[in-house]
Amino acid sequence: MEQKVIQKGSRTILLVEDEAVIAMAEALQLRNRGYTVHHAYSGEEAVKTVDENPDIDLILMDIDLGKNRMDGTVAAEGILNRHEKPVVFLSSHTEPEIVAKTEKITSYGYIVKNTGFTVLDASIKMALKLFEANQDVKKHKKEAEEAYWEMERREERLQHVHRILLSIRNINQIITKESDREALLQKACRILLETSGYDRASIILMDKGVPSGPFYHGDSDGYTAVIMERLLSGTIPPCIEEALETGRVVIMDSGGLQCPECSVRSALCEQGFGGAGSTGMVTRLQYAGRLYGCILVTLPSHLSGDPDEQGLFGEVAAELSYALHKMDVLDEKTQYSVMLREKDIFLKSIFESIQDGISVLDTDLTIRYTNGIMRQWYAD
Repeated sequence: MEQKVIQKGSRTILLVEDEAVIAMAEALQLRNRGYTVHHAYSGEEAVKTVDENPDIDLILMDIDLGKNRMDGTVAAEGILNRHEKPVVFLSSHTEPEIVAKTEKITSYGYIVKNTGFTVLDASIKMALKLFEANQDVKKHKKEAEEAYWEMERREERLQHVHRILLSIRNINQIITKESDREALLQKACRILLETSGYDRASIILMDKGVPSGPFYHGDSDGYTAVIMERLLSGTIPPCIEEALETGRVVIMDSGGLQCPECSVRSALCEQGFGGAGSTGMVTRLQYAGRLYGCILVTLPSHLSGDPDEQGLFGEVAAELSYALHKMDVLDEKTQYSVMLREKDIFLKSIFESIQDGISVLDTDLTIRYTNGIMRQWYAD
């Protein structure tokens, strides 16, 4: 049965001792020196007491705790597996092999019983100071490591931002030079892979709100083919649907997608997506009110959560949307020119088929066109 007397402002010690008389005497001496004392008679009870009392500052552990019971070394190992606490062994054993065994478990002290309470008290204080010093070292080491990795992450983010900006510049260049839609979109995907640092890049075009091929991508591992096949055969996954409806950059990963039957999620999981800390981003391609489709990329998870990263991805989508719009305008102009040319040919054929002489005059009476019969009359 645990015995405990709490003294305000004191350090708390767990005394593990199976001999009741010895335990009472040692606990009294400790309390007289201002310590708060918990007491456990067995190794099993000691482990449970530490689990239930996080305020314990130090453990005084006897080694022999009775027959058929967990001994002090095993109890200490069990405690240290779950808690960072200084353990000081307090035992009547003086054999070198016993002392060596305890040193492999903890290095905060080994005190032989009956050496006097002054030595015990000094050992306790030294163990507490050593433990606190070790904790400070660990804390500073952890802070230094976190600062180092934060600097590394910032450098990585800066490099990634630079790569994205370079991708946007390169896409701008091909927009001004490339007039073929298929070539432009395929080149854009390749640029995003080679320049931006994205793992994969896919452009999904839509026809009347439905995904329609061909799809454009730059990966070579079959990931895009799996997703595109499922897009063509089923409904649009919620993540892509949200991006199409809202225009936002939607973040998706294999664990975060809520729809278990989602074709994108299934494909991502099948291709090992997320296993190496990857995440997907998707946003729509839209310009001047016309929806062209969406663009989907994968990248390291810690980059996708950065608002600047999402903003740059939105810029990439905006550039591609403008390119698609520009090609639409060029197509319309080309179609209009073809229509005018065909109309002109049709009218000329009609004029030429008329058996009377005909001349077409501008408003200033300048002859614009004459048919064959009229040209013959002028020649005669």
